[in-house]
Amino acid sequence: MLKNAVKLLKEQLKKGYTSYMIRTGKAAAAASRVPLLRERNRRLNDRLHIGSSGYLTDQAAGTEGRYRYGVTKMADTGCEIIAVYNLLVRAGREKEFGKLVGEFESMRGSKVLLGLFGTSIRGMRAVLEREGVPVRILRGSDLKQMDQARAGILTFWWSETSMRIHTVMIEQDARTHRITAYNYDPWHGIYRLKAASVSELVRHRGIRPIAFLEAKEI
Repeated sequence: MLKNAVKLLKEQLKKGYTSYMIRTGKAAAAASRVPLLRERNRRLNDRLHIGSSGYLTDQAAGTEGRYRYGVTKMADTGCEIIAVYNLLVRAGREKEFGKLVGEFESMRGSKVLLGLFGTSIRGMRAVLEREGVPVRILRGSDLKQMDQARAGILTFWWSETSMRIHTVMIEQDARTHRITAYNYDPWHGIYRLKAASVSELVRHRGIRPIAFLEAKEI
């Protein structure tokens, strides 16, 4: 019952924000500023640079968090793009981070409420497949299939009652079959979290999976 109530509250919050934007006329105004916003973000992001240093794990204080996306900074809502970048690195298809952010910026339907709620699962899949990394989407209840995946992207609620969503790239060790979740919780100093499986994260960390993008050919 509590779970259903929280789900309803989350839906009403999103609807309420959208309704407010429409009612006050800010939705149309914001939409008209999207090209200008995209150009401003590009100029600011061009001043930043991330070298070929492997996986990104510090959204909170690393350079990746300073990039602009939509109406906010990546430190606030950039976890999906960071997860996509990390999966591209895992697949041997690393792309310059600023260009990847720009790809998401220009893709219709990728940003959720101008980036305030991050990036859509559909947007992540579209970019990955465009970059040559095909994925299939697993439901949040498909834990057994997630546990068998060699690599992918997990989107989850932090807990049963949490209003916060987070997204991480997960890879499985070929020898031990244990997983590592990158950029797991840098706000509390957890940059790389090792666990037996996604199921263990659910049992011992209390997360609630929403979806998993399983890389098909890694």
